[in-house]
Formats: sequence, structure tokens, C-alpha cells
Amino acid sequence: MSSIYIPRPYSTNSDTVFIINHPFSYCVHYELGWVNRNCVERRWKSKLYKHALICAECQPEAQYHRQTARCASDLDDGEKGYWKLIGPPSCNGIWRRLGREDDCRCREKFPKTTPFLLV
Repeated sequence: MSSIYIPRPYSTNSDTVFIINHPFSYCVHYELGWVNRNCVERRWKSKLYKHALICAECQPEAQYHRQTARCASDLDDGEKGYWKLIGPPSCNGIWRRLGREDDCRCREKFPKTTPFLLV
């Protein structure tokens, strides 16, 4: 989360410092571990397979309800977690978080990958 600090000379009260937080989109890179064999739709089968590297984006709207500037399904680097594709039944699996890039859009920064959204 980026912050804007308003120095004391510009605040209304000389003892007050205002901090305004601005959430931004960030990209997270994951390596898929296990993918449910029932994830068979042609559209996804070519993108979601074991060892595939994907980019998932956490947009500001998914961060507003959280105390931290992270999506609820985000992990820490190196952690493994469970993912589920919203829509197709039984399209889920396990992934490992590789890293995060702040102020990023998957479609712009990594145009050769299929972008996904974190929620």
C-alpha cells in the first residue's frame, strides 16, 4: 500500500500528520503443483497444469475490506496453498507462491501469460 504523508506545516493542526492510504493492484507469481484431473475444460486445461507458472492479480477492490493491503487468498513467498477456479466445477489444486510485484497488472506486465484474479 502506498501512503501520502502530509507534513506538519501543511496540516490544519501543527501536531497532526495525515496519512492517506492508496491501495494498488499487485501481481503474484505462482507455480501450480497439483491440478485436479477433473479440470478438463479445453479453455483451462492448456493453462492450468502441473508446474505451470501463472500471474494472479490482486486489485484494490479486493483489498478494501481487509486490514492489510492484500487479497484474502494471497500467501507469503514459498507458501503452498489451495486454489479454486470460480465457475467450472472441480477445477482446483495446490500452488506455491513465488513472489509479488507491487503496482502491477498481469495483462500489461506479463502479456504472454493468462491473467487470473485473486479474491
